Parts: sequence; structure tokens; C-alpha cells
Amino acid sequence: MHEYFLRDHTHQGELAKAFGKLLTELWSSGTNAVAPRVFKKKVDKAAPQFTGHYQHDSHELLLALLTGLHQDSDIVNVFQGQCKSSLVCPVCGETANTYDSFTSLSLPLPSTPTPSISLISCLEEYLAEEPLGPDNMWFCPQCKKQRQANKKLDLWKLPEILMFQLKRFRTSKYFLKKIDAFVDFPVDELDLSKYVENGESCLYELYAVCNHDGGIGLGHYTAYAKMIDDDNEWYCYDDSLVSPVDESEIKSKAAYLLFYRRRVGSESAEVIQAGGSVEEFFLLQTFCCYGTSL
Repeated sequence: MHEYFLRDHTHQGELAKAFGKLLTELWSSGTNAVAPRVFKKKVDKAAPQFTGHYQHDSHELLLALLTGLHQDSDIVNVFQGQCKSSLVCPVCGETANTYDSFTSLSLPLPSTPTPSISLISCLEEYLAEEPLGPDNMWFCPQCKKQRQANKKLDLWKLPEILMFQLKRFRTSKYFLKKIDAFVDFPVDELDLSKYVENGESCLYELYAVCNHDGGIGLGHYTAYAKMIDDDNEWYCYDDSLVSPVDESEIKSKAAYLLFYRRRVGSESAEVIQAGGSVEEFFLLQTFCCYGTSL
């Protein structure tokens, strides 16, 4: 993917060209750190809500960036999966299915204090069946009546790069609260095969984590990334500082975004089979961590 952006494509839009130039700088030998000011200006133009130097949500910025780059590249296809949403009539069992695309899965965290919870538990809660509210009745075509249907989500197709957002920020009636629960997530093998309805094999490995330390509005973003195509080691990225980190340290209460890539041997592992590198996806995610503070 990075080769695509490093090439000079005259048909590319301003954001894609700026992203390509940023990658050129980052991949140049002897580069210690890069301040993506030109790129940030293009992001501000494409998504004005990020103008200025205030801290913003890294997940919101990444989604906006993917949307902007999608107009001039296939990058979103690497992140894009599909969910099936089912409405089931509680009386006759009539089912209505719709299919929606996603570029990340936003997983709920417990609102009550919890010492530890697994990523799989969060995913199962996200996919759990729940009744629609009484103010959101569904017209059953079989019963010909309004029914309080049950809604169920299923994973239908998973992308090459799978991103999870751990929903640490919750809005109450009067204030915004951060949930500091520890989420235990797999590093070497995340098997989602039994959650995918179409039966495809889905094995993933973790390669990057975006962390948010501190409180709301006053926190600090850092990232961990595994250089899979280089020395296969983990590194910590803290502003302009880069340092090795032991794999045992990457799990913490600060984990906010988790990035997995499909493993070799899993079906449809196009990114890996094509010889592509994952550093470019980490670069994309790194800007989301630091770009708004420049």
C-alpha cells in the first residue's frame, strides 16, 4: 500500500498527495521524526472539525482520514468489513436482514467498576441480541402489526486489517466519563471464526495499539507497534521518541484502539500474501495519535 502512495499519481486529490509526501519523508533514510504540518492542513481542509491544536479523539480522526483517502485509493477496502443486522419478530419469528459496512468495531466496556474483562467478552456484548425500545417499534410484514422486535448483529465479512475501538468515553446526563477498565486482548492469535456467519476462517495477530493516558481533554496519546516486516519487535512511539518495549508491557488500561492483521494461513490474507507491509497502516494510525497536537 505504501508503494501506491509513494508513486506520483496526478489524479490523486490533495489529501492523498500530502499523505504520499508524508510517507516519502518517513521512509527516507536518516529521518528521526517528522512534523506532518502540511498533511494536517489538508486534513483540516477535508475535515474542518479538526482545525486548530486542540486534542481530538484519535478514532474520529482516523475514520475521517480513511474517508478522505478513500476517494483516491483503495485503502478503505483493506479496513472495511461487513455486519449483518437482523430484526426478529417475537411473535411469528419473521426475520428482516440488512447488511452494513464498517471500518472499525466499537466495543462497549462495563459501566460498573471491573478489574478486568476480555476482548472477546466485549465483542460478545456488542453482538448480543437485544429488544428494540417501545419507542422504536418494527412493522412485521408477516403479522401486519407493529412489534417490539429483537435486534441481533452478526459478523458477515471481516477485513484484512481489523480495528477495535474500546469505548472508554461515556456520556452521562451531566458529564463525560472515562472508563479505565483493563481489557485483556490476544496478541499472537485472535480467532474470530465462530463469530463470522459465512464460515470463513478468521485468524488475526495484533500489530499496533493506540493508547490514551490521563483524563478527558487533558490526556496524552502514545502507540505500540510491531515491526513485522523488519525485526519482529515491539516499539513504543511517544511523540518524537521511539524506544523498544517488551511484548508483556503492551497490555494496559490505556489501550484505546487495537489494530489486528489477518494471519498467514487464514483465508483471504491478501495483504500478507501480496508481500505488503503493515508499517503504512501504523503510520496512518500514528498520525491519529499525534497529528492533532502539532
